[in-house]
Amino acid sequence: MKLFLGVTDRHWYNHLAAQNPPVSEVNFWKPGGGGFAALEPGCPFVFKLKSPVNKIAGVGFFHSYTRLPMRLAWETFTLQNGRDTYEQFFLAIKKNRDSAATASSDVGCILLESPVFFDERDWLDVPRDWSPSIQVGKGYDTHQGEGAVLWKRIEALLLAGHGKTSAPQPSAVIPSVFGKEYLRKSRPGQAGFRIGLTEAYNRRCAITGENILPVLQAAHIQPVHKQGTNDLTNGLLLRSDMHTLYDDGLIGVTPDYEIRISEKIREEYVNGKIYYNWDGKRLSTLPKDEHLCPHRERLEWHMGNVFER
Repeated sequence: MKLFLGVTDRHWYNHLAAQNPPVSEVNFWKPGGGGFAALEPGCPFVFKLKSPVNKIAGVGFFHSYTRLPMRLAWETFTLQNGRDTYEQFFLAIKKNRDSAATASSDVGCILLESPVFFDERDWLDVPRDWSPSIQVGKGYDTHQGEGAVLWKRIEALLLAGHGKTSAPQPSAVIPSVFGKEYLRKSRPGQAGFRIGLTEAYNRRCAITGENILPVLQAAHIQPVHKQGTNDLTNGLLLRSDMHTLYDDGLIGVTPDYEIRISEKIREEYVNGKIYYNWDGKRLSTLPKDEHLCPHRERLEWHMGNVFER
């Protein structure tokens, strides 16, 4: 298994470690966008605090990487970005970029699940081969050399229940599967739900095919407050107006992925021609991975309990 030792600032760490209740997911952001291909989903991403601290202070587990406009990155993660306000987030990004930052500038978002923030007395020394010149981070193999030593120490802290985490029990922190299987089995928080659907639907509205990212939203088929979950199979990526109409029961999707438009739109708003054009059509976009497609029983629940016939 691979792990990545990433360098972060004390402000980011302190802000997230202080959250009560503990956060279940965080954004380890990359100011300049770039990319991140060092880990498979489920592998550990370790937090190394910048100089002069130079200590290992926690760990999260890699879910996915994406690039988002700065404003959208804030709206997706809010406080899980490690700052209290968008203005603070904006200034932190700008401080760490080579060029002037704007709200539309892309930020690299490394989504980490089940973060654990160790008590200061449990902070660990960096590996012996760590160089002070490393600015971003370094990958290790947990089965050999310094990587094996480091992971053994971290794993011992996790299994002993040391550190602040949202996990119900110590053993639940460490994933048992990796790669695509991890993505299929994980139940992300709201940020992971939104990013997961955005990527699964190739950044396109399931109904219209719209690909203007700021107007796309993650819609629950069965709401969380009505026994729904954040599983990607309980979601649809929808344009904002389609999302509102779906939540209000004025649009439905059958278990066969056909779109239904309620007569209530015409009755209540004396209009809606643009929406009736979609009636009876099949969803224009679905995930390529069939394991991430909308669950048919969830769609049937929405048609029976929310859709206005």
